[in-house]
Amino acid sequence: MSTANSESNATRSSDRRAHIAFWVAVVVSVLAMGSLYGAWQAPPSPLTGARVAVSGLVLLASLAFAVRIMIALDRARRRSRMVQD
Repeated sequence: MSTANSESNATRSSDRRAHIAFWVAVVVSVLAMGSLYGAWQAPPSPLTGARVAVSGLVLLASLAFAVRIMIALDRARRRSRMVQD
């Protein structure tokens, strides 16, 4: 197996993992948003406040993670286009 071929397989594998991580982060964001919406609809209580806080933090973290992955994938795609040209 050549070095170029093994590097190509490693790149494809890491791209695949990044895409999977992106979609997992999107699903977690959707679930956190649903939980946050439900918490906003609930009657006020300390438990509701904790649910709002946790749901908001999970939503913020998962969205930030998804955006970071998207930016990294875009940079990698641009780099590979520049190398091919």
